[in-house]
Amino acid sequence: MKATTLFVSALFPYFLGTRGFLPEEDIRGINHTSNVASFAFQNANLSKNCLQQLNQYVKDLAGKKMWALKMFDASGKNPSGILEGNFYELGSFDECMSIEETMAEDTIIGKYCVGKLPFGLKLGVCAPGACTARELEGVYNGTGFSFSESNCQSKESQPKIDVGAAIVISFLGMVLCWIIFSTIYDAITQQLEKVSRHWFLISFSFFTNGRKMFAISKNDDEISCLHGIRVISIMWIILGHWGLLFGRLPIRNLNFVLEFMNTPSSMILLGGQNAVDTFFLLSGLTLAYVFVKHSKKGTKLNLLVFYAHRYIRLTPAVGIMLVFHMFLLKYMGSGPLWPSIVETLSGPCEKNWWKVLLYIQNFGTMNDVCMEPTWFLSVDMQLYMVSPLLLLPLLKWPNVVLAVTACLAACSMVAGFVLTWIFNIIKIENGGVYMTYIYLPPYTRAAPWLVGIILGYLIYDTKTRTGRVVLNKVFVVAMWITALAVLITCVFAEHDLLVSTEGLLWKHGLNNALRRTAWAVAIGWVIYACTFGYGRLVNAFLSCTVFKVLSRLTFSFYLTHIFVQAVTMEGFQMNPVVSVGFILTIVWTNYAMTFFASLLLTLGFESPLIAIEKRLLRRH
Repeated sequence: MKATTLFVSALFPYFLGTRGFLPEEDIRGINHTSNVASFAFQNANLSKNCLQQLNQYVKDLAGKKMWALKMFDASGKNPSGILEGNFYELGSFDECMSIEETMAEDTIIGKYCVGKLPFGLKLGVCAPGACTARELEGVYNGTGFSFSESNCQSKESQPKIDVGAAIVISFLGMVLCWIIFSTIYDAITQQLEKVSRHWFLISFSFFTNGRKMFAISKNDDEISCLHGIRVISIMWIILGHWGLLFGRLPIRNLNFVLEFMNTPSSMILLGGQNAVDTFFLLSGLTLAYVFVKHSKKGTKLNLLVFYAHRYIRLTPAVGIMLVFHMFLLKYMGSGPLWPSIVETLSGPCEKNWWKVLLYIQNFGTMNDVCMEPTWFLSVDMQLYMVSPLLLLPLLKWPNVVLAVTACLAACSMVAGFVLTWIFNIIKIENGGVYMTYIYLPPYTRAAPWLVGIILGYLIYDTKTRTGRVVLNKVFVVAMWITALAVLITCVFAEHDLLVSTEGLLWKHGLNNALRRTAWAVAIGWVIYACTFGYGRLVNAFLSCTVFKVLSRLTFSFYLTHIFVQAVTMEGFQMNPVVSVGFILTIVWTNYAMTFFASLLLTLGFESPLIAIEKRLLRRH
């Protein structure tokens, strides 16, 4: 194997990189090792084509031919800064993919593979296209290198448009044509004022839906502070997902990220999980508020319409993002990490797409969840399905139902503690178990939603009975201070539980039992105070016009932001250095890209289908 080691050290950049760029005497040395090359490759059990192309590579590298020098140059060398957390050396993906050398009997193209080394190191290798991942492992035998064909790319391996993608593209093309027709029809009929317009023909018009999107109107029935709470919450969730993503990016200074995660300040990112409980609170609140409002006006609850409305409201936008993940994502990028990104996002969807449409994918592990954020929609739908058990008797026996709702919230809290104790769940050690038994199930996430049910009824009842609430000033100040203290505690007190394995089990149990409900109650006070005139500056901020417009996009924001982050990650072909400025730049860029993606999803699908659903189900 000495001959093999000698040749490989002369051939592949991983070994050459340990000596710097090849000096002239080394290139001459390669020229004298051709016989050693043949012997070494034959022992590596290579196919005829791979062997021929590798031999040609060595020969032309010695002859300083440009394509061979490019292949050498495109491969990653030994990464520097390993002690600072640089575990990637990706080389030059585009340079490798551009290689195409036509010879008398063969054409050599570049094949880019990300190889894994011990201790988590990953190196980009550019090799002749005729060699498989297994053959490359044979060439690197004894070095600890491992290759997978799924992490290799060449011009020939780039995905071609398949039947599924063709159908989806055709469908989207038809929708686009209908949007254009609807918009033109809308514009023309607006000019011809006497012409009656059919509601369906303008349902997909960008003009009509755009006016609805950006319309600013005063509605006495609305709880205006909810707009700002929604927008801030979704922005925090997006920020939190980027925070989790930094640990998986090919960055040069991973230690900076790890050190930051060990400080309480990191909870500004990681604390975004609390915003999910805010959305559960808002879901319960708006459900109870709207139900009671319509019931007081004499509207009878039709269960079929009740459930159909919810399913039609959510599923079209979810379905569009689902087909993007399943059929189109793989065509929307390229780069060193793109195959693994596509596999991570598309793989679960190919297996569990039906769970997405049935809203049951929160039962299982997080690794099985297609479009990760949609686990929330599954939990929310399940709570919505059982909500008539509380809503129907709420009008007749409000006090009893509110008491029962509070007891159910307490049961949800107890479930969080008991499951933590039974399964010995310490987050940093049992992350998968925590997700399966605490984070995803509806019975451990129901408490904030139930708090929302109570709050929604109380706000509507108070509005209709008295219109205002008279509270002692000292009490109001005390409640604001308490709410603020609770919110800060919920965000920062969890830090030690996330980064340490030394926390006592009962601390984790209490955190899983109390934190979400405490957060919901504190946010509930903010909403209640703002609604009845005890918020002033806070209410003015949360109710401002820009939040009212952006809040109409929060659902689309929630669905699209992971997809946008994946496409953004595709651009990482070199190892960036993470800093505060880098984080701010990439996060705000992501906000802007997500805004435009959400706007297209909302105007193209969500708003038109909501309008159609209202017509068909006679909801006014």
